[in-house]
Amino acid sequence: MKKYVKGEFGYWWTVELGLEDIEGIDTRDLDSKSLKKIYDKLIGVYENYNNQVNGIDASNKGLTSLRGCPNISNITMDFRNNNLKTLEGGPSQFVDKASFNIAQNNLDSLEGSPQKIGNIFNCSRNNLKSLEDGPREVNGFYIASFNQLETLEHQPNNIGTKLILDSDMTV
Repeated sequence: MKKYVKGEFGYWWTVELGLEDIEGIDTRDLDSKSLKKIYDKLIGVYENYNNQVNGIDASNKGLTSLRGCPNISNITMDFRNNNLKTLEGGPSQFVDKASFNIAQNNLDSLEGSPQKIGNIFNCSRNNLKSLEDGPREVNGFYIASFNQLETLEHQPNNIGTKLILDSDMTV
């Protein structure tokens, strides 16, 4: 007897996509190999299911590299609270309303950062002294609070909403 019937999420997930059953688990607990398999499957599904896939939560996974990410993403990606020291290998841009969250890592540079963010860019709670090499265009909020910024010389050319530098200070 099948656990799911056609039309249920579980059927689509396990039968149509061929992925391991995730009923009842916290998908944030998936390992990087599982996340890659799921992400590979969701690339085409995102367009086919009328933009209903809205993000990939890869927070708290102990990731040390973004190698293997897509080049251009229209899906929000959350890599907060990992062990990233570089953004090399990550997406070059986020389009539409996609956001990129790299808060609470070990970044001391934004080198390798996407140059365009469709919505929110969050690099708060890292070890940044400058916004050099960060995105040049952010259509939503650019959140850089709780870093050790020494200069605003390299702030983005285009910010849609505002640059948030501290809990009580914005530019």
